[in-house]
Amino acid sequence: MLHIIMENLIIDNWNRVDAISFYTYQSIHNPLVYSKQHSMWVANSYACCKSILSSEYARVPRPGIPESGTLNEEALLMLNNLARISNGDQHYHARMAVRLLYDCIKAVSIGPIMDSLLATVNNHAEFDWVAVIGKQLPVVSILKGLSFSDEDCGWVVKNMPALIKIMLPQKTKQDIEDINEVIPRYYQLSSRYIHKHTITDQLLKCDATISRSEASGLLICNLLGLFIQSYDACRALLTIAATTLARLKTERVSIKADNAFFQKLIDELLRIDPPVHNTRRIASHDLQVDDKVIKEGDAILVVLGAANMDYMVFDSPERFDIERGNNSAHLTFGLGGHACIAKHFCRDMAVQTSRYIVDRFGEINIHQQNISYESQLNVKMAKRLMVGL
Repeated sequence: MLHIIMENLIIDNWNRVDAISFYTYQSIHNPLVYSKQHSMWVANSYACCKSILSSEYARVPRPGIPESGTLNEEALLMLNNLARISNGDQHYHARMAVRLLYDCIKAVSIGPIMDSLLATVNNHAEFDWVAVIGKQLPVVSILKGLSFSDEDCGWVVKNMPALIKIMLPQKTKQDIEDINEVIPRYYQLSSRYIHKHTITDQLLKCDATISRSEASGLLICNLLGLFIQSYDACRALLTIAATTLARLKTERVSIKADNAFFQKLIDELLRIDPPVHNTRRIASHDLQVDDKVIKEGDAILVVLGAANMDYMVFDSPERFDIERGNNSAHLTFGLGGHACIAKHFCRDMAVQTSRYIVDRFGEINIHQQNISYESQLNVKMAKRLMVGL
């Protein structure tokens, strides 16, 4: 099975592949190769991935936008303003909005939030870590940091499965109906909190080329982008952290109750088992990468997971080693203009959550033999993870 997937160049099912072996092989044998099967370039080596991510001519493709009139006005506004799928001047404005949003989010302790979420679980009962923690903790932390009410927090968390559909590359009729139903309410709800802060004025001071309504729209739209990113990538990382803590306990590895240990642990997890495994680009001009030329208009898959397994950068990359000195050099959060702005938030949340579990409960136990993953291929997300504390 592994041999077949290697020939196909791309992991198409998380449930049936040893990603570490696959990526190690690809980074060595296929640093940059054109896949006729998928009609795109696939970059696997650290050097090739870094070169593409850093290039101003490697642009982010937009998700599928249905024919005009099928998505409502607010939904179309979202797609036109999200930093993660925009380029050029549009991306510059949106990225500035995201930075200001993060500056406005107050630091919140995850302890009380974890206590509240775990209060819904019966003592000593097994529960689904993905549903109880992964899908809620990251989003609630952002909401609380912006002083959203409990009622509004509840609405956003409850409707995240519909809100994230705006990012689907292909949208069914039902997807469009779900998006059109929730986006107007989200827009109205979030605008109240944006207007409570001075953040719109701050954005206008930083960028005098946009109007007040445009500034407000950028902030409202990109706040949703933060929710979506945390709902996917942070959820995946928190699940990876939980399974690793359980494995280390089983293997009798000493877990030190200090932040330095957990920071090194999360850095290594971000390298060897990243939540986000690949990202797509489109060449806006011919690109010289390694000894090949990627033609203008060609699609590119930048495989971050393979770059993180490049033996030219990481010593014995297939070995889990939190003491390796350069684990934080991983490319999981990208590079260049589209580097993930949420990287510190994501990393710190995983550190705090891991520390909370060890300090409060001493250990976490996995109560299922096999983990099934969602069909989404850029983010490795478990469907559920039954655990006990």
